[in-house]
Amino acid sequence: IPSYGKIPILSLSALTGLFFKSDGTKMYVLDATSDAVNEYTLSTAWDITTASWVYKFYVSSQENAPTSLFFKPDGTKMYVIGTTGDDVNEYDLSTAWDVSTASYLQNYVFDNVAAYSNRPKGMFIKPDGSQMYIIDWYGSVRKYDLGYYA
Repeated sequence: IPSYGKIPILSLSALTGLFFKSDGTKMYVLDATSDAVNEYTLSTAWDITTASWVYKFYVSSQENAPTSLFFKPDGTKMYVIGTTGDDVNEYDLSTAWDVSTASYLQNYVFDNVAAYSNRPKGMFIKPDGSQMYIIDWYGSVRKYDLGYYA
């Protein structure tokens, strides 16, 4: 498959997570070295060559080895998982899709995610918030029933 664009993110060295707003106008890049979520605006939807850096939100107080991030479909919640700890960290965004307004809300422990999922690497939450899927470094996928978005 040919590549149709690349943006050099020189200040980031250990990119571990990527998430796009559903309309393609925002991109979020997780950097494990700085333990931060970097927000970018795309002036042309889905065209990463038009990305402009907006803000860096640090998650190091909750996770110092982040591996994946996910947003609630309306952009008011952000979730970060990593290999430190056995939890999923939830953040409130007082302005949807704006990580500069993020604040730590709580963590969720799902049957000891770290032990059972062997170093969580990626996550996905169903759009209705009823289930979370976590993949680990060793190829296991686990499903957790959430019931709904908090």
